[in-house]
Amino acid sequence: MAVGAGAAVASRLVPGRERRVEARDDSDGDAHLAWVWQFSEDGPADLTRDVLASHDLGIILKTHDGNRWMSRWDSKPEAVSGPHQVHVLAEFYETAGVPFHAWCVVQGRDPITEARMCAEVLSAGARSIVLDLEPAEKGQYWQGTGKSALQFGQELRRLQPNARIAVAPDPRPWQLAILPMGEFALFSDEVAPQTYWPLFDTRANHRLLRDWGFHVGDEGVTPELVLDVSREALAEFALPIKPIGLGTAEPPSMQRFVSHAFELGMDAISVWRYGVSNPEMWPLLREMKPRSTVIAAFTQGHGLPETIVAPEAPAVETVVEETPEMAQTAAVQAPVEVVEAEIVETLPALSIVEESATGVVAGAIGGAMAVVGVGLVGLKGWRGEASGGEVRKAA
Repeated sequence: MAVGAGAAVASRLVPGRERRVEARDDSDGDAHLAWVWQFSEDGPADLTRDVLASHDLGIILKTHDGNRWMSRWDSKPEAVSGPHQVHVLAEFYETAGVPFHAWCVVQGRDPITEARMCAEVLSAGARSIVLDLEPAEKGQYWQGTGKSALQFGQELRRLQPNARIAVAPDPRPWQLAILPMGEFALFSDEVAPQTYWPLFDTRANHRLLRDWGFHVGDEGVTPELVLDVSREALAEFALPIKPIGLGTAEPPSMQRFVSHAFELGMDAISVWRYGVSNPEMWPLLREMKPRSTVIAAFTQGHGLPETIVAPEAPAVETVVEETPEMAQTAAVQAPVEVVEAEIVETLPALSIVEESATGVVAGAIGGAMAVVGVGLVGLKGWRGEASGGEVRKAA
């Protein structure tokens, strides 16, 4: 049955120029994502779709490597052979409620062609594209220079100025040092570090981490340590971080990973990779939903008005400075959106965990959101003015 369904997916491919797909509506927030490398390795499209849909997860599917489509290596009929098949697969997953994202390995040998292939993937229906950026190894991965990285980014942004682009490096600082991360950060929207703590837990890594100023305790490389290293190593690029966890890890370890990511202000995470992951990962991630998804579900479920984008509004840091009584809150320099203050009246339905001098504090999702007085505060989250009639949300 799986093979038949896969063939049906592939048979929907029709000749001719693919139409441009309108940007997807992401108002329901981000989802945790599972990486898929090849259908021949990770399982058929219909199976991955059904499992991910039943656990409220999205997919990051590999579409190409350098300037070659994945059908070069993946023999399954649903393998990506070009933008037309990307469109078929995007519709196949999205109609089942599975957010469809794409990824590729960037090599830099032919940066213009690679950029145009990424742009085609986005036009065909991918919500975002993640660029796997790793040091050269036996003729694979990044072979280019800083100049070729800029050429790639300029062409991709020329074709897709508003697309969501992420870069996925190995976050160990000695690995970042040999990559053109600065150039990639110029045109990327976020970073998805490959935070594989079970693989990094070696004596060599312990020594190198200590050499770079990180403390390695008796537990070795833990989920918490690898996230702390990522945050510090990537701080200079000032981009949101959405880490990639290792699917073969034990579920309690993954739970620690997700919890600490939330504590650090990292929203959704992803898992490498679907075909080898512990099946217990999926229900765990369904329960530990991304903060943005919970916030979106709450506001929609209570019939609250949609946000009004206000680019001219002051940054959160400025708002904090204007309200000294809330100076103890985290200041985040970021654009903001404005929503009606009505949300403050309904959010206390969340569990109340403590009271402070400024008012009731209600926490949710590991500190991702809190109500203080008539406002909301939280690192990379919601906050509001203590005496105003509006609430601001960090973008």
